Amino acid sequence: MSGKPRASITRCPLWWVLALLGLAYAVVVQRPGCAERSHLALIEALARGTARIDAEAIEYCDVSYWEGAFYSNKGPGLAVLALPLERLAGWLGVLPADEAHRVWLLGLWTVVVFALVLLWLVARMAERVAEGTGPLVAAALGAGTLILPFATLFFTHVTAATLGFASFVVLWTARRDPGGTMRVAGAGLLAGLSGVVEYPMAFVAAALLVYAATGVGRLRGGLAFVVGSAFGILPLLV
Repeated sequence: MSGKPRASITRCPLWWVLALLGLAYAVVVQRPGCAERSHLALIEALARGTARIDAEAIEYCDVSYWEGAFYSNKGPGLAVLALPLERLAGWLGVLPADEAHRVWLLGLWTVVVFALVLLWLVARMAERVAEGTGPLVAAALGAGTLILPFATLFFTHVTAATLGFASFVVLWTARRDPGGTMRVAGAGLLAGLSGVVEYPMAFVAAALLVYAATGVGRLRGGLAFVVGSAFGILPLLV
């Protein structure tokens, strides 16, 4: 009797779950709000080689004013990820002229892809805890939580959460590998990058540091995590 529910779960392969949820996320085109316009302004500024968005300040909200210039109040990670796609689409002449479809196109790479990576990671972790539950857990997370609406928006939430959870997965794996110091440093790198995407992820990184410092080599693991995080936040300094 106990084996039947697991068998029914595994009849729906994980890739089917990811494909269906990915399609659900990708087909939604939403009207941009303050957050999306702030990200767009930062992308356009970075394309000019600056973080200042003075020219767009009148048209965009969610901005900060400092020392005579306007800046996006968003973490630069999402804009940095979107910039290559935005430049490539412009060079190919396929970049949509209207904001809604431009945000949609950039979100496919910077949000939807990361959402699917997050679901895959969660499913793999679920399989390690209880074999056969991965597809169901991925479906529950992707369709029954705030991942569903945020995966359709050009927001940082899903992207940052994916990087943060990936950091945890790497640390969890490192605990089961006696020679996992480099993995701990890699986890720190991911945690640092998550803070570049969304500043409050610094609190998650602090919790992950505690987890790292109680795992492989304790003090050595904590130092490796800090070093990796330092490299992760380099884009902020740039």
